Amino acid sequence: MSGVVVHFFPGIPGAVHDLTCIANHIDEIKKLLEKTTEEQEPGSSKYWAVLADRGYQGLQNFIPVYSPKKNLKHQRLTTEDETRNAKLAATRIRCENWYGRLKNWRCLAAKFRGDREETYKKYFAICAALTNFHCALQPKSFSPILTKN
Repeated sequence: MSGVVVHFFPGIPGAVHDLTCIANHIDEIKKLLEKTTEEQEPGSSKYWAVLADRGYQGLQNFIPVYSPKKNLKHQRLTTEDETRNAKLAATRIRCENWYGRLKNWRCLAAKFRGDREETYKKYFAICAALTNFHCALQPKSFSPILTKN
């Protein structure tokens, strides 16, 4: 995990849930996550896992996912589950920081009133590239913590 975005789907209205966007583009996403023959270990998934928060319940039906465990009704999480959730949160913060930096660009911080189809896609791509560059200048802020499990 490098802490930079490698692909995005810009121009989707904010009222559309992220999981719906993923379901609508699942074939393209699977191509992006597919492991090469050299990367695939025997018995493992042919796709790289995605790091997700609790809002993506159900994503595991499409692709491998690392997501926090939820408390069951009237049951506490085990110490092992709490530790795993803390590690996931410490890793996911890099994603949240990336999006926080992305929103520093004025053209993305407010409601976009231009042509969503073409202009917004270009603005988003430029801002994403600049945010990736900014993150590359501070690699220690985006080093991986979670590697397996």
